Amino acid sequence: MRKERPVRPKKRTPQLRKGKLTVDATRLALAAMERIRSALVRKGHGDRIGPPVTMRELAARASTLGITLPPSYAATVRVACRIGEPERLLTAAEMKAASDDVISPRSSRPDTERLAPFARLAERSFVCFDRSAPADKDELAVSEWTDGILRPAARHFGDWLDSVADEREEALEHAADIPQSLRDLLVALGFGFEDPIVGRLETGDTEAVEALLGPERTLEVRGTAARLFDSSGRAALTLNVDEFTLAVSLRTGLYVFEPEDVFRWLRWFRDEPFFGEVSRGPSHPERVRDLRRAPREPLLVLRGVLEVACQPARRHQFRAAAGRSVDDFYLLGRTGSTSDRSPSLLLHVMQGQVRAAHTLDEPLTHLHVTSDGTIWGLSHGGTALRFADGVARAYPLKRAGRAPARWYGIGGAGSRVLVWGAGALLEFDGDRFGPFAPAPELEDHE
Repeated sequence: MRKERPVRPKKRTPQLRKGKLTVDATRLALAAMERIRSALVRKGHGDRIGPPVTMRELAARASTLGITLPPSYAATVRVACRIGEPERLLTAAEMKAASDDVISPRSSRPDTERLAPFARLAERSFVCFDRSAPADKDELAVSEWTDGILRPAARHFGDWLDSVADEREEALEHAADIPQSLRDLLVALGFGFEDPIVGRLETGDTEAVEALLGPERTLEVRGTAARLFDSSGRAALTLNVDEFTLAVSLRTGLYVFEPEDVFRWLRWFRDEPFFGEVSRGPSHPERVRDLRRAPREPLLVLRGVLEVACQPARRHQFRAAAGRSVDDFYLLGRTGSTSDRSPSLLLHVMQGQVRAAHTLDEPLTHLHVTSDGTIWGLSHGGTALRFADGVARAYPLKRAGRAPARWYGIGGAGSRVLVWGAGALLEFDGDRFGPFAPAPELEDHE
């Protein structure tokens, strides 16, 4: 007798979405920009994010390309003009040169007319807006041109920049994957890895630092002072695992060593193959030790008078400075006008060089930078300005039940921000400035 099989329930086929889920191109581009900035900061290359593009340069780019700039592209370059390597955003002059000198001679006339280059990947490789393939909401499709060969790259600029951010983050993840024997050696030497791709160490071990510098550079750094380190008595070492470069802060400045020098130095401590090379046995005894335990270099006491040649600014008077370190700070200047309404100038100084300059219509008198890099400015008129993510926001300053105060300073510690003036002390609570608690009970003249 034939056995009956149980009836299997039919599987339900999931219904496909009729509409495609999309993200606003501008929001996607700005989010990708922050991811790229974060990746560069993790690698110690935060200075490779350039300042915002000026409105004059934006107009020049639109004129050069012969199109209305896509909103996502325009919003991004208003935040920064550079995103690091290898993708390099082009200026208006570079766009014209790329189109006339590189793309046009190697492409057909229709392709030349449809392509508007905005980024360079290599000598003969560019990322271009494709005028013949418009996307939604005034956006343009993006294509990649390489030595006459054209291929689609992204639906719009925001999509392309998001893929760049993905590649940068994936590269960081792969960079953190180093041989275990190499990581064990770095940890034994005292390198700390709060971030998997950046190792940091401070040491006063002169023998180890001299082995890294070599005889000639050691003599150059020591000079007549016969010292390697600054007044701290130690060197600050920063190892970039992604590029395997080592930055060392010494008495005479910052020195960056390439991978071959870094591995030569590591093998000075322990001569072993780190990447599976054929081992011929160690050529010297092991010198591995915790470099953090070395004593500091003795203090150098200088006596006498040091004359410094001054070069005063002619167009501006600098009134305040604030920042997180001597290598990363801001200068506040005002024009030479005697008017209280003269505009302000804000300079960002990194490693002794001006990286960005911004002109502000608001006459500021004082400056403060919090631990997270947020910039605060103060005006006599009773306003505190916060600059964060390229946006300025004003906060009115008031003291309850009295006449307006004259405000003298802004400062704080950590994330706390305080403002003080004649008879008033206020603290920022995240939304506004309110009375400091406990109340200091100040008189109007205090």
